[in-house]
Amino acid sequence: MKRMFCVLAIFLLLLMLPNPAMAHEKKTVMLSPFVYLGGHADIHYERSLGNRRSYLITGELIDNYNFNALGLGLGYRKYFGRENFSHAFGEGTMKLIYGVDEENHKHHLGLSTSGLFGYKWIFKKGFTLEAGAGVGIHFSKNPYMIQGRTSTFRLKMGYSW
Repeated sequence: MKRMFCVLAIFLLLLMLPNPAMAHEKKTVMLSPFVYLGGHADIHYERSLGNRRSYLITGELIDNYNFNALGLGLGYRKYFGRENFSHAFGEGTMKLIYGVDEENHKHHLGLSTSGLFGYKWIFKKGFTLEAGAGVGIHFSKNPYMIQGRTSTFRLKMGYSW
């Protein structure tokens, strides 16, 4: 399932490569370059709302030994400074995570929220790099998921158009 998620994400990025990058990008698709490390893959889509604001739709896949989970979330991002996407930002996201413990056949539901500060670089032809750090809180009755406060680090690559 993790490979299918990765192949789909890469396929979507490749489909967008022929589009010429505009002077003011309005959309971005990004994924983590470290997909197979730690059994965690994620992808996010960002669309501008104008006035240095945007919304995010995130998806993630967790594959740790006998525990598999799928997450879907929404977020809001505010850029500091210029009107384009390539600048410092602050964001808040909230995810709903559904997981299955394959060994015990139990289903788990969790909620994750995080705040992050970062910087996004958009290079020629739309190649995009993003880095950030922040804090998160996870709520779950599942013993396999992290509960409580955590650090959030991000390094993502993608395409903006």
